[in-house]
Amino acid sequence: MYLLFFGYGLAFFLMGFAILLYPKGGSRYKLAKNIWLIGAFGISHGVVEWIDMFFTIEQNKPLLLQGISLVLLALSYLFLLCFGLRMISEKLEKLPFFTLVAALSPLPLSILILIGQSSDPFLLGNILTRYCIGIPGIILSAYALYLRFEYLKKLKLPRIETAFKLLIASLLLYAVAAGIIVPDAHFFPASTLNYTTFENTFGFPVQLLRGVIALVAAYTVLELLSIFRHETETKLQKFAHAIEESDDNVVITDINGIVEYLNPSFEKHTGYQLETVRERKINFLRSGKHDDTFYEQMWNTLLSGECFRGHLVNKKKSGELYHEYKTIVPIKDRNNHIIYFVSTGKDITEFIKLEEQLEMLAATDSLTGIWNRMKFDEQLNYELTRAKRYDHPLGVILFDIDHFKNINDTYGHPEGDHVLKAIAAITQKSVRESDLFARWGGEEFILLLPYTTLEQASAFAERLRLEIEMFDFGQMGSITASFGVSAYYPDDTIDTVMKRVDAALYHAKNGGRNQIASL
Repeated sequence: MYLLFFGYGLAFFLMGFAILLYPKGGSRYKLAKNIWLIGAFGISHGVVEWIDMFFTIEQNKPLLLQGISLVLLALSYLFLLCFGLRMISEKLEKLPFFTLVAALSPLPLSILILIGQSSDPFLLGNILTRYCIGIPGIILSAYALYLRFEYLKKLKLPRIETAFKLLIASLLLYAVAAGIIVPDAHFFPASTLNYTTFENTFGFPVQLLRGVIALVAAYTVLELLSIFRHETETKLQKFAHAIEESDDNVVITDINGIVEYLNPSFEKHTGYQLETVRERKINFLRSGKHDDTFYEQMWNTLLSGECFRGHLVNKKKSGELYHEYKTIVPIKDRNNHIIYFVSTGKDITEFIKLEEQLEMLAATDSLTGIWNRMKFDEQLNYELTRAKRYDHPLGVILFDIDHFKNINDTYGHPEGDHVLKAIAAITQKSVRESDLFARWGGEEFILLLPYTTLEQASAFAERLRLEIEMFDFGQMGSITASFGVSAYYPDDTIDTVMKRVDAALYHAKNGGRNQIASL
């Protein structure tokens, strides 16, 4: 008989030991994450059977050893109960084992009260533990696995259906063999369903059946873990291949920003090779376009456990700058500690250039290539605000081409367009980088001259008037322009400035054209 106890205990112990040693890290399945509880059950339950073997061999039951056996038996079933609860409820994913023990603390008290009414209190405790904790824990675990069965069937993993059915059947059979078939006792149902009645009915001890169940359960659990691990590794290989083949730049760094991995796309886009930058900080990409505050805020976001998403300007190995939309994700371990960062980036340089071109087109006059009226209005508001804040002068010149309608009517619109472009080019050569020159509309042009007084603006207008008058326009001969000049005054608004410069131009045209008037 003692060999039977030894084999039975060994079967459970090896099942638990194998489960705990089997590599489960990285698995995305909840069963694999919680299976250690079944392993703990197997080890503690195997030890209980070995203690029973000792009792059989020695024909002696020390009180301390009986107490240890009873406690281990209760703990083993508590492991199963905790496994079932965690598997059933996502909210109990982090349910601590000792929280469950505390919740069930009234149960041992009830057992102690009943133990006082029996000549063999440890026998009574053994039976009540099997009834009150063992059967619920085993059946709850089987039910939890059944709930997962339909989900795992959808994964279409090889051999998983057979292994799952075997494991559920093993647990249900064990609920009978270990929870209902208990040691002989004088009270019901232990007086009827016990070791003796089982052996008399089937011709072999119930421990043999339990040992077979333990071996089957061990096989199925390890089979499931093997399937999960293979499937997880397969998916990881697919992800790794996808990263290798991705056209996005992928970088993996440790928590200090030290490079651990670069994908081929990153190497191709930036010119940096993994072997030359491994164990270097990723800040070799800095372009100087972002200040320290930007990077400080980015790192604060990441170290707080949040993702960073944003537009960065980085620098290639060649020194060329490129625009990148980057997502950086902090990866955490089981203890919720950040262990490394995964960065994915998409080169958006061409998109940014196109966007800048579109912005330029929206702000540029299509015929002359200078700024249009919308851009001028935007800049005038900005310059008036600056002039008011810093109390510096600001000159404005509005001019148009004299008798431009006659040019179009006589020589045609193509020649008229040629005149507009020529005058725009003449003016463009004379303005400073800080000045704004725009086509106001039709044959009218406008100039905004920061840090320029009314007198200086008038002098500039006069020089420009002479250049236009002296320019050779071919068959059209000499062409003149009239100029209105004004400046910013305290308490001016955009409307008052523009009305005043428009009135000045009106005076110049009424005064005979090809002249300057200032207000």
